[in-house]
Amino acid sequence: MFVVRTERDCVAYVNACPHAFTPLETFTDRFLTRKKDQILCTTHGALFNFDNGFCTSGPCAGKSLVAIPIETSDGQITIAETWPIDS
Repeated sequence: MFVVRTERDCVAYVNACPHAFTPLETFTDRFLTRKKDQILCTTHGALFNFDNGFCTSGPCAGKSLVAIPIETSDGQITIAETWPIDS
């Protein structure tokens, strides 16, 4: 799991590229492009939008990261109680 803070909000995603299901960062804590304008899979160069995790470029174009619903309160980020967990 990783969290991205934007100007408006925070979003969280499962740390797995939809192309090969490998972690997005091959370098510790590097989840963003150098311009810090998109999420980057450093394994194969896929690019994802912050707000919806949609892949705009790369081998998984058209697919999306798995979002994790989160809540923020008083500067704290927690996983929302509504997140479905398979048993």
